[in-house]
Amino acid sequence: MEERRRYFKKINDSLAEMNSTINYLYKATNTYAKNRLLSKLQNNISDLLVLTQSMEISENTGENAGENADGAGRFFTLAELMQYNGRDGSPPYVAINGVVYDVSDARSWVRGMHHGMMAGRDITKAFESCHMDESVLSKLKIVGKIRND
Repeated sequence: MEERRRYFKKINDSLAEMNSTINYLYKATNTYAKNRLLSKLQNNISDLLVLTQSMEISENTGENAGENADGAGRFFTLAELMQYNGRDGSPPYVAINGVVYDVSDARSWVRGMHHGMMAGRDITKAFESCHMDESVLSKLKIVGKIRND
């Protein structure tokens, strides 16, 4: 029950931050400021997705979200992410905007590679340079977030 309260507090905090960011977004006049605020909103939404998936898994399995078998809700360092490169039996994971995705089921990723990009890395800049929107990400399984220590 205590864990559930922590989840709801994190969700409420994230929603309050999103509301504040939206208010600033309405007032922002330059493009740079608007883009930074939109990026902040995007990160908040990613946080909420990870939290809700973690809650669902935790409720369905009775496990702590950070310890479940499939890793949803897990926090990765960049060094840990490098282990998930799609080689030697490891699943291919990539980080985009701080969210870690499993690209195992993406047909365009073969043996941990996609158009010169390698799994096990943060590919945010490369992704943003070739994808105009993030609809492709909705097809991928979220497995965690990058820890910003």
